[in-house]
Amino acid sequence: MSDQQMDIYYIEGTLVFQNLAKPSDKYGRYDITIAVDDANLDVYNQSGMQGKPKYDDKYKQTTVAFGKPGEKKVGNIITPTEPPACLDAKQDNLDPIVVDRGSKVVCKVIVYDTPKGKGHRLSSVMVTDLVKKPEVHNGTKFAPF
Repeated sequence: MSDQQMDIYYIEGTLVFQNLAKPSDKYGRYDITIAVDDANLDVYNQSGMQGKPKYDDKYKQTTVAFGKPGEKKVGNIITPTEPPACLDAKQDNLDPIVVDRGSKVVCKVIVYDTPKGKGHRLSSVMVTDLVKKPEVHNGTKFAPF
């Protein structure tokens, strides 16, 4: 058992981007980017995480990103990791593929000490207000009539 100090933070925001169903091809990570208000930005800054918030001039919002490695290495053995849990407001499992930009979410983030400073790992995401992705048929998006 590790004696490493870990803290849990809950940061609310509006979904900008998510890659929660499978690790990205480019970075091999599950990740999420959310737009946050000032109160949640303060929580983020007080956590001491190494990542830096970004201000998006186009959308006039501050965003923060969280991630989780898609695999872990122990010795010479590489093992895939489970994706972060994606839950609805009732805390039932939710398929992250249906969650679209604009959904309101709460990210559960584990923050821990590393030799380089505070690291973090995205543990789970609760969707409190779902914006569903439109269905796609034959490459065309259809909105409900």
